[in-house]
Amino acid sequence: MSATGKFTAALLAFVVLVFGSTAAQVSVSQAEEHRIAATEAAEAEHAAALARWERAVTSARQAAVPVADAARADAESAGTLAAADDVAALDAAAEALDEALGGRDLGAIAAARDELRTAHGVFLESVAVNAEDLVAANASSDQAAKDAATTAIATLRSTIAEALDAGAPLLELRSAADRLVASHTANVAAAAAAAAAAAAAAAAAEAAATDDGAGDLFPTGSTGSPGVFDPSHSLPPAPPLTIEARGDFRPGCPVIQEWDWWYPDPTGYVVVDPPYPYDIVIMEFATWSHAVKSLPCAEE
Repeated sequence: MSATGKFTAALLAFVVLVFGSTAAQVSVSQAEEHRIAATEAAEAEHAAALARWERAVTSARQAAVPVADAARADAESAGTLAAADDVAALDAAAEALDEALGGRDLGAIAAARDELRTAHGVFLESVAVNAEDLVAANASSDQAAKDAATTAIATLRSTIAEALDAGAPLLELRSAADRLVASHTANVAAAAAAAAAAAAAAAAAEAAATDDGAGDLFPTGSTGSPGVFDPSHSLPPAPPLTIEARGDFRPGCPVIQEWDWWYPDPTGYVVVDPPYPYDIVIMEFATWSHAVKSLPCAEE
């Protein structure tokens, strides 16, 4: 090969080497750029996923807190209409939700929230049942008070069925229940007072008749005669009569002249609780003894 040919070949080899080295450098640089871009993209996706998770946890907490607040508020509003066991069960479910809200487990938060909603519904239904029992136990209340309580119970049950806020219906039921009990208590007291007044009048009339008879049988000033027996002269006065009328007490109802006797304890307290609708009559002779008889109401 001539000198010119050798030079040309060497020049071509140098050019190839230079361009090959440059291409390798470019390839390595591009690979590094791709690696950096992929790493940045992965980090960005991880950060976005964390942000989405944080937003989901915050949203779950915001949705669950009102559920716990409503349950606790209703437990307080129900007052004596709620049984202690039902309140305890609702409190336990609310505390379980509080514990779940302290963590970041979406599944645990959702499960505890749903369990509390179920417990809340059971609690409200139990309150409605207790209110129905209260209506039955206060049978002597005015019809308007009974109707108001019955309507409030129906409203609460409708609220439960539609999963609505039970705060206002529960407060209305509590108010209606208070009016129901107050009406029953007032009517029972009024009936007892009227019966006591009637018994006192009858006793006074009987005592007057006895005194008149005694004047005929044993003239005033006579000695050595036994006289007319008057227990008030030999026995201490009986304590005031306190009547607790339970069951279906219906003051003023037409009655059947068949009765059961109910006797007071030494303090004068007597519970009247026959298994039928009834009115009462107080039986008393001066201050010596007294008792109560319950007369069944006649069928209307």
